[in-house]
Amino acid sequence: MIVTWQAFQNLTTVAEVAEAVAACWVSFYSPSAVVARLRVGDGDPGPRIGVIVQQMVAADLAGVAFTQEDRTVVCATVGTGEHLVAGLTATSSYDITDQTLPPPPYDQIAALASRLRIHLGHEVDIEWAWQPDGLRLLQVRPVTAALPLAEPTGPVFTATSLYCSDRLPDGVRLGECAEVYLSVTTKRSSVFHLASRHGVKVDDGWLITLNGAGLAEPGTRPQWWQQLDGEVIVDLGPTARQNILPAADLQAFLGTVLNLDGDPRSRHTILLRPFIRGSAGAVTRANPDGTTTIEHSPDGLLAINRGLTNPGSLILPSSTDEQSWAALQAAAPWSAENLRQMGEFTQTLTDLYPGTFLEWVLEAGVPHFLDYSTTEAGLVSSGRGSTLSAGTARGPLLILPDDAPLARLSVAPIVSISGDADVPESRYISALLARIATLRSPPIVAASRPYVILSRLIGHVAGFVFTGGSDLCHLAILLREDRVPAIVADLTSGADNGDLTIIDNGRLHITVPARI
Repeated sequence: MIVTWQAFQNLTTVAEVAEAVAACWVSFYSPSAVVARLRVGDGDPGPRIGVIVQQMVAADLAGVAFTQEDRTVVCATVGTGEHLVAGLTATSSYDITDQTLPPPPYDQIAALASRLRIHLGHEVDIEWAWQPDGLRLLQVRPVTAALPLAEPTGPVFTATSLYCSDRLPDGVRLGECAEVYLSVTTKRSSVFHLASRHGVKVDDGWLITLNGAGLAEPGTRPQWWQQLDGEVIVDLGPTARQNILPAADLQAFLGTVLNLDGDPRSRHTILLRPFIRGSAGAVTRANPDGTTTIEHSPDGLLAINRGLTNPGSLILPSSTDEQSWAALQAAAPWSAENLRQMGEFTQTLTDLYPGTFLEWVLEAGVPHFLDYSTTEAGLVSSGRGSTLSAGTARGPLLILPDDAPLARLSVAPIVSISGDADVPESRYISALLARIATLRSPPIVAASRPYVILSRLIGHVAGFVFTGGSDLCHLAILLREDRVPAIVADLTSGADNGDLTIIDNGRLHITVPARI
């Protein structure tokens, strides 16, 4: 018998079949399966997997065949085909056109693929087996992209600087990473050069095209690859970004999610960057009077951006105000020298890009400039009781319990401060949106912090009230861009769901009961 999702072959007992079926179900949550779903925008964690049990064919020959507009490619191996599709055995290949006459049984295989193409109305990819008594069709599925004429037979490992290369070297294929590469380099390359000229520490990354053979062959890998330590960020494509993992696990991770062991010849392109977690994180923004606002936390930059911490705040003097700098009490672990460098570069970048927010981490006593974001919306005062996003709104109060899903769902999202938050769908958010849809008018949502997962509610709610949080975090910036009123304030005693709630540019009014 054969069970497919993962393929378990030559099973002979009911117990073996049952064990294989269970293994297929578990494979739904394997890293490669999760990444494959994320690549097509499927973030639903609920299991949706069927298992097929079919007769095992003891084949003399087996393989695959692909139809294309002007040809059919047939690949075959002696025996069953599991090693062929895994890329682990030598194969025979026939590129068949109308002008070629392949020997038996390849002529029959090509004819079968051609009939299926006509019958189904699209190019097909079939798996087949050949026995003395005839040809067996095992599987057929659509071909969604043109076949490459040839993949390299040897190892491939080509790398170049992510931010400092003026041209792509031969051998680099952007592939699924094209959109990510253009987005990252267009935004950061010139700014990172500017930071370097001002003595600000920045960290380069790498654009890499590789295959399984290249990753497995030490002689093809550059010296810096061997010396990677700490943590790294890996981008595999537009829907599989910002995978953060230990550098020691990088090779195993790529081998799993890209199936490099099963297919050692196909080329893949990745973006690789060091992930500097640091001993503290900070976000800075220039103020119109020449001062700089810095929000900082020992919990790190991710905690600030995702609304998972209540950061401290400082106003840094202008670069010419020596008296104020002499009196400034720096907040550990940041030194006055750190803060001055960060403030001066924040002003420099803001002169070029007004409304800019800069992101920093402190590593070994040195501030690292990581990224920046711009917004056209103005920033109001910071601190408890402050306005996060200006405006007036009214609606029934909807209080969200400070429970685990909000924090858990806010850890993974990829957030773009250009008006969008690429966060996964979840049952929690789906249920919350369904609840909001039953209300007579869009509510004012109250939560303990500006968790970034709450960006899913933009467009469905009238405003937000938070009891703590940063006005430089990602959700606050998104709210200002979308002009959704939001404040940091304590709810009045006795406030409850349904109470009429009004946000008025920093003032919170709650009337019990609601009359809407």
